[in-house]
Amino acid sequence: MTTVAIDRLTKRFGQIEAVSDLSFSAKPGRVTAFLGPNGSGKTTTLRMLVGLADPTSGTATIDGRRYCEFEQPFHTVGVLLDGGFHPGRRARDHLRILATSVGVGNDRIDAALEFGEIGYAASRRVGGFSTGMKQRLGLAAAMLTDPPVLILDEPLNGLDPEGIQWLRQTLRNLADEGRTVLLSSHVLAETEQIADDVVIISGGKLRVEASMNELTGRLTPSVRVRTPQAAEAGKALIDAGHVVAAGDGPDDFIVEAAASEVGELLGRAGIVLHELTPQQKRLESLYFQLVDPAAPPPDDPGLAPATTSPEGS
Repeated sequence: MTTVAIDRLTKRFGQIEAVSDLSFSAKPGRVTAFLGPNGSGKTTTLRMLVGLADPTSGTATIDGRRYCEFEQPFHTVGVLLDGGFHPGRRARDHLRILATSVGVGNDRIDAALEFGEIGYAASRRVGGFSTGMKQRLGLAAAMLTDPPVLILDEPLNGLDPEGIQWLRQTLRNLADEGRTVLLSSHVLAETEQIADDVVIISGGKLRVEASMNELTGRLTPSVRVRTPQAAEAGKALIDAGHVVAAGDGPDDFIVEAAASEVGELLGRAGIVLHELTPQQKRLESLYFQLVDPAAPPPDDPGLAPATTSPEGS
């Protein structure tokens, strides 16, 4: 079982501190989502983790060792960062060159092509690939040695809905096999369905580290109410201390409360209900609160603020 550990990691570029005293971990058997806005330090952190940049201070280790300390790091860590594809090279040849450099045979090339579901394009030149196909080839390359750890930077980029569904199930299967999967992403809706754990950074600093269940459990429940007595219903809920927001039309609105509580309150008030639908809790709501540059980092990133209003329900 192989754990990825970031411990008090800092990286400065001149006067700019891209990563600041950052600590978190990614555990075996789980998919850990590494989130943050552009310029937050995600890619810099991943590059330090796989030996492409040196930290100013702190450590980034895999199974207790720095990437450069492994005799054969590719057999421990599969990496998808920058594509690095030669446009004139065929997909199989790209994997063959990598296989030769890391000491694996043709059987692993075939397995990698099968993993990425791009065997049909093995003889095609990479320059003609779509962005999604290049992502699949990059993932195939990351799995070339069947490693216990996967470090993936924006693997969802360029994938169509079918590709996203494939990646979601594939990463779930890999984690269920006991592998450690650490991925960065900007696609919050899909990340919410993929990840077991979430690490959010902003300005190079840790904002939160928690399980997905813990994070979404902190969001205030909300419910969509549709009624021909919208004005009366809204007033009754506001008078009871609930927050009410406009809906899509004159006869509906969103209220921050559990559906059972809303239904009971409006029933006692004699309000006719046409719809009472709990709204899905969204990672996006908490994410935008936590990456607000004006917001100070939480005192305990493992116990980030639980109070946030539902957005985009």
